[in-house]
Amino acid sequence: MSGIEEVIAQIKAEQIVKDAADYFGVSIENLLSPKRHRPLVDARCVITYILYTLEGYTYQEVGDLLHRCHATIIYQQRVAEAWMRNPRFNQRGAKAIETIATKHGYYENLFTDAPSDYSPRDRLPIETRKKIAWSLVSSLNLTTFAV
Repeated sequence: MSGIEEVIAQIKAEQIVKDAADYFGVSIENLLSPKRHRPLVDARCVITYILYTLEGYTYQEVGDLLHRCHATIIYQQRVAEAWMRNPRFNQRGAKAIETIATKHGYYENLFTDAPSDYSPRDRLPIETRKKIAWSLVSSLNLTTFAV
């Protein structure tokens, strides 16, 4: 990478950090501090996901930017990947990734294998969902399903 490209990449990384801090309502100073409050941790996961997955930074480069060791960055990356596979684990974090990534020119739907809308019904235990489904079936007088 040439000197100009490195400067542009650094500015973009700093802007992603600023956007994540703004999204979660935290200061950049706290984001780079050793504090581990939930909004700070979630913001760091968002930054890690965007920089590593979408921008192509290495774990070490992300760690240097966030003042963390590469092992912490690997863990944060795995957490953020889980959010993106199933945003119900942390809807705010998954939405933050989508919002900030879209702002920086990445395609809008980053979720893998996730429906486009999330209803409160999706958070019900499986047994409750089965009861609801069976009550709907019985109200329609259906006795068998075609699979």
